[in-house]
Amino acid sequence: MKRLKSLKLKNYSLLVLGFLAVFFALLKPATDPDWGWHRRLGEFIVDQRQIPRQNLFSYTLPSHLWADSYWATQVLMVLLERAVGLLGLSLVCAFVAAIAVGLATGFHPFASFLVAMWLIPSTGVRPLNFGLLFFSILWLLLRKRKFRILPFLFVLWANFYANFVFGLVAVFLFFGLEAIRLRKISLSFVLVPLLSAGATLINPYGIFLWKTLFAEAGSVLMRNTIAEWLPPDAHTDFGLFFFVFLFFVAFLMIREPKKLNLTEVGLIALFALMGIFSIYYVPLFAIIAGPFLVRGLGVVSRFSIFNDSTRRFIKLYAAVCLAVFALVVGPLAQLPKAGLEGKALAEVGDYPYEAVEFLKDNPQEGLPAGRQGNIFNDYVWGGYLVWQLPSVKTFIDGRMPAWKEGDEYVFEDYLTVTQLKPGWEEVLQEYQISYFLIRRDSALSQALRVHPGWGVVYEDELAVIFRR
Repeated sequence: MKRLKSLKLKNYSLLVLGFLAVFFALLKPATDPDWGWHRRLGEFIVDQRQIPRQNLFSYTLPSHLWADSYWATQVLMVLLERAVGLLGLSLVCAFVAAIAVGLATGFHPFASFLVAMWLIPSTGVRPLNFGLLFFSILWLLLRKRKFRILPFLFVLWANFYANFVFGLVAVFLFFGLEAIRLRKISLSFVLVPLLSAGATLINPYGIFLWKTLFAEAGSVLMRNTIAEWLPPDAHTDFGLFFFVFLFFVAFLMIREPKKLNLTEVGLIALFALMGIFSIYYVPLFAIIAGPFLVRGLGVVSRFSIFNDSTRRFIKLYAAVCLAVFALVVGPLAQLPKAGLEGKALAEVGDYPYEAVEFLKDNPQEGLPAGRQGNIFNDYVWGGYLVWQLPSVKTFIDGRMPAWKEGDEYVFEDYLTVTQLKPGWEEVLQEYQISYFLIRRDSALSQALRVHPGWGVVYEDELAVIFRR
């Protein structure tokens, strides 16, 4: 009896250590480039009691209509920040992401830590954390066959984060493959997917939400230029780790084919393929593969090359590493950064704090005498400017890579200027650009330094402001 209690205590202790390790691995300060405009939209909804339907923050495409697919998450995050500050918000976001990982792996400590590795580049103080939690809950409900809950889940999900679309893809594929595997079609196999899809229309925008998402999904320009939409690069640590895991999954499938069913194979294959094409889908693949990873680690531990003493040593070594990270490295390395604000936050996030302060103190430096002028800003800094310089409307920010007027993308105009393509000066005239806030070491900065029509009014190690 005492031995059983001791074993349970060890298992619970390892579970807690695993969760803490995942939590600290996913804990980040509010440095995401999109946090600024998410925050401003949340403030707008809370303070104005309105749901935004058009562009509020940039002078380019001022009348562009769009559906804010993150509105409920933005409201929740703003209310959390007002209640517990940026540190509290960072802790909550990390907790949400850690729960998403735990639900996918059954809170298996080692499998959870491995899955968390694929979420690190994508998580932070972001609405995406909540989208991943919904996706993980969906996968748990499908595995537990709690189908009646799914439409209610999608009512919430469609108001929190746009990746509910991939949740629907998983649902339709799950029921289609289950029908093939079981060689029968029950009424629930038809009604649940249809009701779940219909539930997503219960949002402030109705069908317009879907129109917005389809328009963004159809943007080839966005998929070919935005970092998180590009394919994983095997020359990076993240990309190499991802492809190694793909080979590991394939190896286990070949070695243990009887432990897989058609539905699980189909879902793993689909989201693995999506992950190969875009980094954005890798966290979804990690969640889908979570239960399989737990079984895979059990299979590996039973390989004949390991004797009992070797297995015990590996488990002990892994447990010690997990404990050191969860109790020492994680808290010391991550907690001090999680609550950063002001200049310290900007330094960690590589944002132009000093340049923005200069514009706040010297607003006239952006405006030629007697004329109204517009800013041209670095794309990555757009969200930060929306947050920290609300009196100035940006040229572009993270909402806008897929926005266009007719057949012309404003993001394409941005690339024309920053890459100094033919016609870049005409773009400046078209948008009446009177000043730049860009990176000091950019090619555009070097070109403007020798251009007779532009002069430097502010410069530091990171940013430079040019004025016409």
